[in-house]
Amino acid sequence: MKKRIISSILIFALSFSFLFSCSKSEKQTAESFQYFDTYSTLTVYCGEQEFLKYSQEFKTTLKKYHELFDIYNNYDGITNLKSLNEQAKKAPVNVSDELFNALAYSKELCSLTKGKFNPALGAATSIWHEVRSTANDLNESISFPSKEAISAALSHTAPEALILDSTDKTVFFKDAELLLDLGGIAKGYVASLLSKRLIALGCESFLLNLGGNVIAQGTRYDGSPWSIGIENPFDDKSLGFNEPLALSNSTLVTSGSYQRFFTYNDKVYSHIIDTETGYPSDRFSSVSVLAPSDSSGLADALSTALFCMSYEDGLSLIEKTNGVSALWVFNDGSYKASPDFGGVK
Repeated sequence: MKKRIISSILIFALSFSFLFSCSKSEKQTAESFQYFDTYSTLTVYCGEQEFLKYSQEFKTTLKKYHELFDIYNNYDGITNLKSLNEQAKKAPVNVSDELFNALAYSKELCSLTKGKFNPALGAATSIWHEVRSTANDLNESISFPSKEAISAALSHTAPEALILDSTDKTVFFKDAELLLDLGGIAKGYVASLLSKRLIALGCESFLLNLGGNVIAQGTRYDGSPWSIGIENPFDDKSLGFNEPLALSNSTLVTSGSYQRFFTYNDKVYSHIIDTETGYPSDRFSSVSVLAPSDSSGLADALSTALFCMSYEDGLSLIEKTNGVSALWVFNDGSYKASPDFGGVK
């Protein structure tokens, strides 16, 4: 069985202090364990006072969007995805600009990926979430979903049933059984927003890692690129490339079957659900997408979509999308990279 990995990205950063512009700066790292069900970090080389405002923005933004995108919990005074899943089938619901913009962008990405990323897939993803939760409890036996249950769920995942009114900023479900789930882009979307806010605060160089969704902005203290390594999905095989990628002003996002999964009858089932079949996709071990640093939401959606597409269809999509490249790792340990993927051939 594949080893469960917390993050699909290895971060390599220097850990000593340095002198810059006649003032002492050090490596500063903010950490979060409580948001988006993952471990997140922000790494900056700067003074302590500067870092206070950067780390505060980091934690405040993570908390805010974690609550907005939460499909399991309600929060006082906040209309979030759980609220919409409960109320938007009855009547249009007013939402904040932040949530409305995220949903509007998710529909754009759904169109771009021809539905392979779908924000309205919640009826299907909720079934598999329940299975994974049961499978992770050693005191419970797995209740594997029937084909009929999966088929029924898929009949309530049409993105056209998600109605967004940009004038009134309302959300309405034409299908009463539709459920939203932004898990396929949440971390990448938030990483892009957070990156822009850090830059607006004057933080020009940093390394942001939201559970494997990485943004390498600017350079390290000495002007060299940040070094980012891609996790090997296998315990006993080499991917054939061992050097980390040298990145600056770039985002790297990886979707993998080895991150969140369960095993049933000796078969591994990933958390990434194919929007056509309604079952966990098993085409690849991982797919990584490299894009400009302001496009982490796009990279997140693409990595999810490519994981559920044939290599040929995925390559065609990548070639039609400006500024992005991808790396596919197959289940036998072989790999293929699109042109310009960090020098990997």
